[in-house]
Amino acid sequence: KKNNDYLFKVTYYKNKINLDVFHVLTDGVGASVLLKALIYNYFIIKYKLPNDIKYENEINNYQDQYLKYYNPKLKEIGKPKKAYQIPGIPNKKINNTYHYIVSVKELKNICKRHSVTITEYLTAVYIYALYNSIYNKKSKKEIVVAIPINLRKVFNEETTANFFTYMKINSNVCGKEKITFNEILEYTKGEFYVKLTEDKIKEYISRDMKIGMNVPIRLAPLFIKKLFIKYLGFSVKRVMTTMLSNIGPIDIEEKYKKYIDNIIVLVMPNNEQKIKCTICSYQDKLNITLNSNINDKDLQKCFLNQIKTNLKKIEVISNKE
Repeated sequence: KKNNDYLFKVTYYKNKINLDVFHVLTDGVGASVLLKALIYNYFIIKYKLPNDIKYENEINNYQDQYLKYYNPKLKEIGKPKKAYQIPGIPNKKINNTYHYIVSVKELKNICKRHSVTITEYLTAVYIYALYNSIYNKKSKKEIVVAIPINLRKVFNEETTANFFTYMKINSNVCGKEKITFNEILEYTKGEFYVKLTEDKIKEYISRDMKIGMNVPIRLAPLFIKKLFIKYLGFSVKRVMTTMLSNIGPIDIEEKYKKYIDNIIVLVMPNNEQKIKCTICSYQDKLNITLNSNINDKDLQKCFLNQIKTNLKKIEVISNKE
């Protein structure tokens, strides 16, 4: 409503261009395609470059890729349990944003020593930081991190519309007064191994689709649907503590790279998930962003202390310090 019903907004400040996108329109991968189109056209006008941009007209964004892989017979095994919720009162006026910028090459070498991926390693760092900062060790609930999965890579599809699902990574810290980072890393690695198979991913798609395919809900009046979706969104968020999303590398055409210093992605927190972690990379810069709507900044400090144990150089940018 504040943006005249547009689903995206473009702003700028000095040499920084911002693209804000409502998630209904697309996901992080789709948004990066629009961002690249914007900056390419900007460079063509600004520096009087030849306009030879090739758009992928053959991409069909009108086909619902989810329906293609939806199997109503598949069900996610086990009833989801309520996850530990981050304490603190969310405030829409608060936006504590911390960017940790590290070398992709250096982090890859660390991950290689532990036989893990970058996402697995940073998920473990995130859980370890949560455990040592804002987790109540007397709680009977687990820290659960939602990890979005880019389905384009899984099924070799091309679309700029939403095409993702998510898996829930459990931490196994409940009831433990003390736990080492290596213990969390090993458990996280096992969680990814079990939950990131193609069969499991198809289960997640069916889980996400079954509500929308429910006939009584589809026939219900719009105001009832809105109330139901609001309740459903609240219920889904209660089974996860937070979210960590790795968009992956953002590739830029070679001739435009000299004009771009860095590209950073972040996802806004909400009332249930008060802190979110977003990761992307541009050339050798790996950008880790922690974004929160609460005053407490202990998590950000613990996260930095943990990644500092192995990395030689870390650039920290914040809107607070």
